[in-house]
Amino acid sequence: MDRPSTQIDLSELSTDPAYNVKAVCLKTGITPATLRAWERRYGIPSPQRSPQGYRLYSERDLALIRWLIEQTRLGLNIGQAIHQLRGVLSHEGSLLIKQPSQGFPSVTHSPRSPQAIAGELSEALIALDEGRADGLLTEALVLYSLETTLADMVCPVFEDIRAQSRSHRYPLTIERFALSHLRQWLLTLILNAPPARMEQRVVTLGIPGEHNELILLMIGLLLRRSGYPVAHLGTDLSPAYLGSQIDHLRGALALCYVDDPAHARHLIEWIVSTNPAEQKTRWVVAGRALPLDPAPQAQAPIESVGAELRGIMQKLLKYLRERTTESPQGDKPSSEVR
Repeated sequence: MDRPSTQIDLSELSTDPAYNVKAVCLKTGITPATLRAWERRYGIPSPQRSPQGYRLYSERDLALIRWLIEQTRLGLNIGQAIHQLRGVLSHEGSLLIKQPSQGFPSVTHSPRSPQAIAGELSEALIALDEGRADGLLTEALVLYSLETTLADMVCPVFEDIRAQSRSHRYPLTIERFALSHLRQWLLTLILNAPPARMEQRVVTLGIPGEHNELILLMIGLLLRRSGYPVAHLGTDLSPAYLGSQIDHLRGALALCYVDDPAHARHLIEWIVSTNPAEQKTRWVVAGRALPLDPAPQAQAPIESVGAELRGIMQKLLKYLRERTTESPQGDKPSSEVR
């Protein structure tokens, strides 16, 4: 009699390294701490290592983890389950493993590079294929860090689509679809971000005429994941109005993203007119404008943090940590977010 289609012989599964720790935890439900404990105490599973030293697991490893989890659910402790596993393998040479009926498709090759995923994500957005785009974004987060997903996939994909739209190679509808889809995806991640641990709030804002809300949301998401509260004010508030409200927001810093040098000059002129030395909030400007036209920066006590996402985050986190060191109270759990 043929065995049920939901089972597969362990020997038939690939031993090629394909999944990092995060992917294994998402696909099996095991926690990283439990996974490390099993490896340390019992030598099962036995992952391979990437050139950078990261653990990489195969389809066979995932099947063993699922089998052990199932045995513990049936009442065995993990030591008994490991003993039973070794007994079966030593006597019968293999093991029938129940395969999950749902989940990620099996992969028998090494994880795809960020560039490969980015190429398919671009194709999906150009084709207005929401389902495929969502699947690729999920795959990216499973295989890579959030920062790598944003900096090496989402940013370049959207920038290319926007450039192609501006040069009329793509219709404007494609740019609008990509913007809307990626914005909603980011807002969902922001909604599920852990509560803030720090008190140093960051205010992110665009200015009228600029179209950089997507990267402001990315910066805000990464700051939230680092424990900082973020107030995102959108892109439609005038600098004059913000000036009257910025101290009320009690931000450690206010971050604008500006690509147009003319907008940067107007922004800095406004910042100077508001006497920033008397404000508790420090102004930081990201984007391409100031490196192109550095003269306005000399007029106001602001800092340019560039246009590259990783560089922006390094400078922002460095500044926030310096502010924490200078504060007599230091960082402490925020009283506003529980």
